[in-house]
Amino acid sequence: MARRSTVGPGLLGPGLVADDRRNDARRTGCLGRRSHARRRDAVSSQGRGSRTSTPTRLRSDRARSRCGEELRTPDPPRPHPRRTPAREARAGDARRDSDHRAQHDALCDIVARFWRPIDDDIDLPSGADFARRMQRLIPQLWEDLDRPCSAAVIGDAVECADRRERAHHRRTAVLVHGDVHEANALQAADGTFKLIDPDGLRAEPACDLGTIVRCTPAAGDDLRARTERLAARTGIDATAIWEWGTVHRVISGLSSVRIGFQPFGSLLLAEADRLAQTR
Repeated sequence: MARRSTVGPGLLGPGLVADDRRNDARRTGCLGRRSHARRRDAVSSQGRGSRTSTPTRLRSDRARSRCGEELRTPDPPRPHPRRTPAREARAGDARRDSDHRAQHDALCDIVARFWRPIDDDIDLPSGADFARRMQRLIPQLWEDLDRPCSAAVIGDAVECADRRERAHHRRTAVLVHGDVHEANALQAADGTFKLIDPDGLRAEPACDLGTIVRCTPAAGDDLRARTERLAARTGIDATAIWEWGTVHRVISGLSSVRIGFQPFGSLLLAEADRLAQTR
């Protein structure tokens, strides 16, 4: 039986209300409540050729019980002569950064095994369809929510969506998952990882990698550096990854604010504001 990954908050916020074809949450890559039936229909992303040998960092280690331990009051720890609070804090930050990098790299390798060519007769929305829709939906949500972020953020997201729409090409499009984050990665009994709850798009692979770089509020790493690392790992264009990440970041933030999923929504929009100021 597959077990859900327990690491940190998901990369996506909750979803939008339904539109004509399907729930907006699934079309925008945002979290919503998932039924048990859809869990059983999980799309396996296991395959050959993974570049990470042990993607088990997606799950936190379980505490191990200590048996036969002598019951006594422990002596207070003695400070190490070369250890200082500032040095220990820096070491802790380095460990956390390493854990987040391992999670993102593992997600990257898992989803890369998911990509495959898709027949023309399979009816799926394209990356161009999604990008075109974001160009209308993002400004609309921004106005409806009384402009919770700067106009520069919205303009940047719309421009990125426009460039990704024009870059779409049927020959280079593959089946992408569309909703890649830690909460959608399950570990099977044999130790392999699978992705569940796919949105399913016919798009360029950078669309999936963009969901990994949109933001992880608790990670605190450099999103540009994360983008470059994933680009080097997959051979996918870093600009395309960054632009998809911008689109996913803004629509996820606005959607989360709309349904009151806080502080996640505000954290995403605050990061979008910061990045817009440093362009």
